[in-house]
Amino acid sequence: MYLMPIVTNNIESFKFLIEVIKKEIEKFEYIHIASDKFDYSEKLNDAYKIILFEYDFSDENYKEKLKQFRLKNSEIIIIVSGEEFNRIERILFLENNIYYIDKWKDVDEKGRFITQLLLNKVKITYNFPKKNWFEFTINSIQQFSMDVAEFIANLSMQTPLSKDDVEAIGIILTEIQNNAIEHGNKFDELKKIKISGAILSNSIIIKIDDEGAGFDTSKLINPLDDLDKYFKEREAQNKRPGGFGIAMANKIMDSITFNEKGNSLIMTKYF
Repeated sequence: MYLMPIVTNNIESFKFLIEVIKKEIEKFEYIHIASDKFDYSEKLNDAYKIILFEYDFSDENYKEKLKQFRLKNSEIIIIVSGEEFNRIERILFLENNIYYIDKWKDVDEKGRFITQLLLNKVKITYNFPKKNWFEFTINSIQQFSMDVAEFIANLSMQTPLSKDDVEAIGIILTEIQNNAIEHGNKFDELKKIKISGAILSNSIIIKIDDEGAGFDTSKLINPLDDLDKYFKEREAQNKRPGGFGIAMANKIMDSITFNEKGNSLIMTKYF
């Protein structure tokens, strides 16, 4: 039995969530918490492992509410409609292992993603940094790859790296994770990608592993050699724009090393 508090002041959102859940989850119970002003920690107990919480940008006390949620041994899903989170808010949510959805245009896709989260099929697992060490495990979902890249780029801002280098590392990470999603895990959302690394006194080291079959790294091409040809080939193959991760990494990072199988990569940047 799934026990599920749903925290929202929007009745339409509430109805949508219930309909989505009913399609995939046969046995669940929920309580609808709609009041703005009360102590959430008194309403919730440890029996609830999942909380659906609609974030209200007009609510100045949302951080305190999130803190109350984190006092409980629960997984939290934040459903967001409307505005996007800024960088600081994204980092705050990821640090607390909170999932969020912003500006999803496809209702069916949004519902499917919520259901996967509820059934514990997809997630970001984040181990808090210890002495500048970090480790993420994500499902093969591009939104997750963007979140992780942004988080690690934010950690990199604490180093002597230039702003340009930090931004480049974020782009490189997103691209390489998306390569792992597309080419390694073949868009199988249940397959995992692990991103780990450390910030040392003179460098940042990042390792990316996927669950794919790997590839012959000796056959890598540099798309920067002939951009026009590269774009035409990707378009003909119906591939997403991008694919510059390795080329950018070779240009920005100081070293790149693949394992023999080709499904694990270590990058190092010195400063």
